[in-house]
Amino acid sequence: MSSTPQDSTSPRLTIVTVALNNRDGLERTLASVHDRQPFRDFEQVVVDGASTDGTVELLRAYEPRLAHWVSEPDRGIYHAMNKGAARARGDFLLFLNSGDTLAPDALSAFFAAMPDADIVYGNLQFHVRGVPEQLWVPPDASRLDLAFWASGSLPHGASFIRRALFEKGGYDESYRIVGDREFFFRQYRGGARFAHVDRLVSWFARGGVSNDPLHVETRRNEVLRIFTPCLAPDLQSLLTAEHQRRMAFDAQLFRQRANRVHASRNLRDHLRVWLDIFFRLERSRMAAAVLRACIRAVRHREARRQR
Repeated sequence: MSSTPQDSTSPRLTIVTVALNNRDGLERTLASVHDRQPFRDFEQVVVDGASTDGTVELLRAYEPRLAHWVSEPDRGIYHAMNKGAARARGDFLLFLNSGDTLAPDALSAFFAAMPDADIVYGNLQFHVRGVPEQLWVPPDASRLDLAFWASGSLPHGASFIRRALFEKGGYDESYRIVGDREFFFRQYRGGARFAHVDRLVSWFARGGVSNDPLHVETRRNEVLRIFTPCLAPDLQSLLTAEHQRRMAFDAQLFRQRANRVHASRNLRDHLRVWLDIFFRLERSRMAAAVLRACIRAVRHREARRQR
């Protein structure tokens, strides 16, 4: 554990980064913060969960540029994020975890357009093994209602949260996967002011716990736990039925995958990408219709070739 000296002036931003045995990802995160941001009115706090892969040596090398870092066991990601928030001195907090990276000059552009709000969120782009994919552009704050929160959340890696909100309570550590979603929804219900800035903030590396097919049931149960108390009985039934339908579908598909796939890690990684694409198509009626049309066209072409 180590900490650099701190002066009495509070920075505008604290970047909190949590890590566990992801040295290469953490190195990309640190480089994006300290080597590609002309904006300097920030500090960075790193909370590592006692990694054994060389992460500690990397943190020692970056120590002069960090406000604080620690490497010790924790009780999960949200416990680690709360520990980082407790060490923060910035007016706003940004949770940029290991493997996630800031877009070049993202901070200068974002703070130049920063509105007066408690949670200000920008855009995020997904990356898979360094390859850019879907751009996530959240809706304007005027469209954040119960229907939005029940179906999605905000990108925590592109959301600047006023530190004062954490004085009223941080992340609920009883959640394993959707604690950030519960936090945002709790702030929404508590009257926090939200604002969207239409600028790219960060790149998010897919492949963490929240994207792991093995944790689908846990994720769904946690989502139900957040929203069921807020919904009328008829909407509770609809939400529960929809989640049960998707859980059954996912479970069947994952059982088939477990029974049929015995391959290298590289192939399994590719399979997860295709599964993610499949789920997105399955949830979109228009995309599913296009996919069925393409399948029919291919079958018709093959049938003509066999004549």
